[in-house]
Amino acid sequence: MVELKPCPFCGRGGADDEYPIDIDRNSDGEYELQCLYTDDCGAMITLPTLEAAIAAWNTRPTTPPDNGAVDEQGTEP
Repeated sequence: MVELKPCPFCGRGGADDEYPIDIDRNSDGEYELQCLYTDDCGAMITLPTLEAAIAAWNTRPTTPPDNGAVDEQGTEP
């Protein structure tokens, strides 16, 4: 059984979630992983191999992006 992390964009699609992550092959033979929480997300990754698609889906940034956020005192967290 392939273990997929929840959607990297909306966080849905965990093992107990009603909106699964769909794995399919398209007409070009590439693998597509798609978040089925389509009302708000619908994220999709398409790559030539299943292993590459799963690895890409499960990849997360190692550090949060610097978005200029500040805390209540006006300093960066």
